Parts: sequence; C-alpha cells; structure tokens
Amino acid sequence: MPSSVTSHFISTWRAGIRSRAFMTTAVIGLALIACAWLAAAFSARQPQAVALDVGISAIRIAMTLVCLSWAQELIGKEIEKRTVFFVLAYPHPRSSYVLGRYLGIITMALISLMLLTTLLIGIVHMASWGYQVPHQLQLGLPLFTNMLLMWLDLCLVTAVAVTIALASTTSLMPLLCGLGFAIAARMIGPMSNYISQGADGDEKLQAQFSPILSKLVWLLPDLDRLDVRIWPLYGAAPDMMTLAWSIVASLTYTGLILSAGILFFNRRDFA
Repeated sequence: MPSSVTSHFISTWRAGIRSRAFMTTAVIGLALIACAWLAAAFSARQPQAVALDVGISAIRIAMTLVCLSWAQELIGKEIEKRTVFFVLAYPHPRSSYVLGRYLGIITMALISLMLLTTLLIGIVHMASWGYQVPHQLQLGLPLFTNMLLMWLDLCLVTAVAVTIALASTTSLMPLLCGLGFAIAARMIGPMSNYISQGADGDEKLQAQFSPILSKLVWLLPDLDRLDVRIWPLYGAAPDMMTLAWSIVASLTYTGLILSAGILFFNRRDFA
C-alpha cells in the first residue's frame, strides 16, 4: 500500500479498537453467541446444530452493527465535526483517506469475525447437552468458507456505509442507510423467490409486489446467496458456479459503490 494509505490504515485500527461503539457491539456479539448456547439447551433435537445456526446469525447481526458503527465514527463523525480538515491538509490525494479508512475497517472486521468463529466452535462443542448428533457438523472448511463469504457481505455493506458517510452531512446517516441496505439486500432474494413461487396462493400480494421486486433485483445485490450455512450444518455444498457468480457480483458492486464514494469525496467542497 502507498505510504499515505498505510498511515490512514494504521490510524483506523487505533481509533477503531478504542471506539466505544466497538466495545459496546462486541459485548452484544458475545451475548448473542451466549444466547446460541442457551438456545441449544431448549432444543431436544440436534442442539449443536441449533447452536451453530443461531450463532452464525448472531455473528452476522453483531458484525454488521460493528462495521456500520466504525463507518459512522471513523468517517461520518470526522466529517461532521470537521476534524477531517486536518487530514486533508496533507499533500495526499483524498482517495488515500477513503481507501485507508475502508481497508482498516474491513480488516478489523475480518479479524473480529475469525475470533468470533473460533469462539462459536467452542460453544458448539459444549452444546451437545448429552444428545447424539444424527449427522456430523462441518466445522472446518465449510464453516470458515461461510464466514469468509459473510465477510464479503460485510465488505459490501461497509462500502455503502462509507459512501453515505462521505456524501452526508450528519454522522447518523451511514448507520441508518447502511442498516437499511443490509436488510434489503439480504431479503431481496428470499422475497423474490416467495413471490415468484406463487406467494402461497395470495394472488393480490403477488400482483402488488412482483413489479417492484422485478426492478429491485437489478438494483440490489442478492446477499442471501452468500449465506451457505447449510454446508456446515448439513453437509450440503452449494452450487459452485452460482456461488462464483454471486462472489463476482458482490465484488463488482463493492468496487462500484466505493468508486462512487471516492469520486464524490474528491469533488466535495468543505468550505
């Protein structure tokens, strides 16, 4: 990385780890994983599978909040408080600031994700509660593949939040818009499938939402395709061709969104 990007990358790590948002959301993430262990206790059927399933969902929720909080604090608040002026005073391109901040956030997210995954594996091993598992959970490559795909999901959501932070005048917008995007992009696939399959015979619902969803699928990426938890849960490997296209689409969308944010930031007048 160029020296200017590296300096912003390092400062992002220092500020991100010290941020109150990180500490608060980390506690929430640990609490959600603890809930996964408790959820297994109330399941008389495959408690370890329940713990793994709930734990993956808990990590996804917690890490989404962490990434959005970082984008809000490390970029949104700097712009809102005008402390970004001190950064822009150096003879470095503005793009180095954006790339340094973004790379710092997604790298911290990757490390946090791997730590939480390791913790989840320990929780799953302790959640048998004396029941025999009818099938072996895949806690090796399939689980870590699912978590790396979750990281790609977080990279895209973070890119959206960073771009909103670069364009908005209030630090709250990255959190709200990023959260709205994450929910919409993760629900667009299941909703589209539900409507296309007849909506359980509800023709009125199908007629009302089918035109809207047919347009949204071209605007929003289907992040639900990056969730392959059925592989570690039940050993059902995803279709690799479909998965490859989903990865390419996610990376392309991330690049376009981040490029748009850099372009806007380069043209923004802070006077």
